[in-house]
Amino acid sequence: MESVTVVEVVDGVPSQVFLYIGEHQEISEKAEKTFLQICKENIWNFDEYTEDDINAIIDNGYEQWGNNSVAIVWPN
Repeated sequence: MESVTVVEVVDGVPSQVFLYIGEHQEISEKAEKTFLQICKENIWNFDEYTEDDINAIIDNGYEQWGNNSVAIVWPN
């Protein structure tokens, strides 16, 4: 079993935290879906992101807009 967390930070304070526990592939997909949904809801020009842009932010596990951000966190 593994776990992964998606954390949205608004004005320097965590505002939403999603914890997924299970098999790596399954929770990875869920975390990426949540991560991208938060981006879609908050980044005004997210619809202009290319597939390469989206793959890059997923690989980074982090995206920022203004003073806000979202991250995928895999514990060590």
